[in-house]
Amino acid sequence: MMGIILCLTWFVLLGGMLIIAFRLIRPEILNLMRLRRERRDRAHRGFAVVGPGVDVWSDPAKVARLKQLGDMMSAISVRCCRSGWLTGAEYLIPELCRRAIASGLPQPWGDDELTLSEAEAITQLSMDSGAWANLDLDSDEYVPIDPFPIPREYLEEIPHDVSI
Repeated sequence: MMGIILCLTWFVLLGGMLIIAFRLIRPEILNLMRLRRERRDRAHRGFAVVGPGVDVWSDPAKVARLKQLGDMMSAISVRCCRSGWLTGAEYLIPELCRRAIASGLPQPWGDDELTLSEAEAITQLSMDSGAWANLDLDSDEYVPIDPFPIPREYLEEIPHDVSI
């Protein structure tokens, strides 16, 4: 009998703490969800929100670096996949760069590979421009994008047997 009362007491206390924690944390979670949604929406309108308050279009030098970055990403897409701008390249190339730098090894993609020196150069350009590049098919121009987190359908295209 005493065990049941003790269990019920713990259950009530734990439940009360969870309710209090949920009420305290919930506004933060909702705020994070709102920020993610705004970030995604702004990226689709042509703004980079890679970090707080980063707007690539306000700096002509960043716009030029974004174009250079997009051209490099496109050249890699052509070489590896025989495609000018493969759908998903805006997610795949940044992830391949991250893996190459983390492992110190080239990363296979399609018929070729992304070398470590390419990964370092592209990553530096993305840091200089404040975003990664995505080709806007309507305007045929590169627009800034934050590729992380990577959508699952693109992650499945990257070989997983390569060291990360």
